[in-house]
Amino acid sequence: MNKTLLLIICDFLLLSLLALARFDLPDGTRKEEEMLEIKKEALVDEDLMEVLKLSLELEEANRAGLISQLQVTKAKLGVVAERLNSVTEDLDKTSNRLVEAQWDANRLDKEKEELSQANRLLQDDKLKLSNRFDTIQEELVFADRERRSMAETLYKVREEAVTGKERLRFVQEQLQNKDMEVTQAGERIKALEKEKNSAQIRRQRLETELKIVETENRMLEQNLITTNLQIETVRLEKEAIQKQTAQLVEGVAVLAESSSAIHEEIRQIQPLSANAIFSKFSQSRGEVVFQTLARSGKRKEVSVPSALVSSGKTAIAVFDADRTPFGMEDSPSKYSSVTAYFVLGGRKMLLGEVSHLSIDPRVMGARVAPSFVAADGFKAIRLSHDPYRFPDAVLISDTADYYGESSFKIETSRGDYLKMQSRLFNRLFGEFSPEKGDFVLARSGDILGLMINKQYCVLLDSLDFSFEIPVGSLYSQEEAETVARIVRSIHSQQPIELQ
Repeated sequence: MNKTLLLIICDFLLLSLLALARFDLPDGTRKEEEMLEIKKEALVDEDLMEVLKLSLELEEANRAGLISQLQVTKAKLGVVAERLNSVTEDLDKTSNRLVEAQWDANRLDKEKEELSQANRLLQDDKLKLSNRFDTIQEELVFADRERRSMAETLYKVREEAVTGKERLRFVQEQLQNKDMEVTQAGERIKALEKEKNSAQIRRQRLETELKIVETENRMLEQNLITTNLQIETVRLEKEAIQKQTAQLVEGVAVLAESSSAIHEEIRQIQPLSANAIFSKFSQSRGEVVFQTLARSGKRKEVSVPSALVSSGKTAIAVFDADRTPFGMEDSPSKYSSVTAYFVLGGRKMLLGEVSHLSIDPRVMGARVAPSFVAADGFKAIRLSHDPYRFPDAVLISDTADYYGESSFKIETSRGDYLKMQSRLFNRLFGEFSPEKGDFVLARSGDILGLMINKQYCVLLDSLDFSFEIPVGSLYSQEEAETVARIVRSIHSQQPIELQ
């Protein structure tokens, strides 16, 4: 009910009260007034009924409007509920995406930490490589000094080569004289041994006579004293003979040592023929067999020719690195397993590791047990300690298909390498060219080095290892790949003609 209708009703009620109010009037007038009031009340009731009807109609209209508004509101609430459900679903999806984003953020943090660790490892490797580069620079300076000294020595050796034959003849005469002295010393030793035996016999006879004299006649003291003096003289003679014998034995030992040294010097001075060198080298030939298993499951076996080289008490199998799974053109990371054997005369020895040589990483080596080498008459070849004694060398292919004599040049700027003749000739094999991996031997029969390409040979003045790679059960892809990257970096820094 609105305010206007309420005011109208209140006005009618007020008028009704005023109409019904009684005042002090005469009775006749009062009756008339009562009649008028009754009429007025009737009129008021009629008006009131009309007002109430009008109010009821207005109330019904308002109620109908409220019902329609309620229906519209319910419809709006339904739409809002649907939107609320949609928003709830969107919130659930957003929450799930938020969880996934949080997981991705954690994973990215872990990857970031791993990348940081890898970066630190790379920085450490870079520092090690920098230190290694400085060391190599110092070694190059030292090698340059040694090369100059060796060039001067070579000049002196060439001057002395003119008188080499005369000195050889003189040494041979000395050797013959020493042999004669050894023979004479042996004869003197035999004579002294005979005298020693006769002295022992005389001593025994005198001791027997002394006992007889003591038991038979105590009165012959003077003879006993004389006999004792004779015994003392014999003892002194015996001691003198023993000292002389010891001196002769020492002289024979010294003479034998000097004879061995003379023989070694003669062997170093006198060159061997190519056939003799090839025959000697055949006693040190072997193979290093690599068995690989790729990550794809493919198996492969590679056989690499090698030579046994003596390094003090240890024998080293030396071979070309580029023919192995660890060469410049290969990648160790693609192999999940690498096993290596050294094969000599049909016998196999399992290797625990292979190594790059410090002199040049394109040459590899593996330690071989001396007991394994000594069987079946095989013998390791020695390193050449005087590679410039002879002006030429003997080149033997890694497959032993050919061999021949080759001259070489010494380049002062590359003291660790020899420049070989590009064309070789052999009466048996004809003309041929050196190949990478061929073995180069001095005319003394000792090994000089390996061909690193078709033109240069690396000098093996030592067998020191720089990078060792475990094989077999201890093989590691990461470690092998790290060594391969370092070796490739060192190789790329070398001059073009040495690559």
